[in-house]
Amino acid sequence: MRPLISNELEDFLYRFENFATSHITRIDVISPEAVRISLNAQDRRRSFDWIGIDLLFEEIADAKLLEDEKLHLIDMEEGVSIIFENGLFYFMLGDYHTPNGTQNALCHVIAKSLKYQEAEAKL
Repeated sequence: MRPLISNELEDFLYRFENFATSHITRIDVISPEAVRISLNAQDRRRSFDWIGIDLLFEEIADAKLLEDEKLHLIDMEEGVSIIFENGLFYFMLGDYHTPNGTQNALCHVIAKSLKYQEAEAKL
């Protein structure tokens, strides 16, 4: 997995259009301090072909997760928000512009470390 550095975050989200209209395929709790979220998204670098992306959050400070059987019900029109502030990554379902969005987001993760890996899309 490749670390996502805070100054690469904007380009990463642009590449996948903030994961709007993507699909969350799995949420795996690896340990109390590590969660992997797997998504299918369209990749701007590949002429918007579908690709799988695994996001690995480590050193979790807080999380509100959804059960796998509910993932297909999520409306991803607003995509996700990932904000880096005060040494933490804030991941939220929906279009949020501040870390306070975690209070209203259907699902969120706050972690010190974020890594990603490209995978084959699971359509």
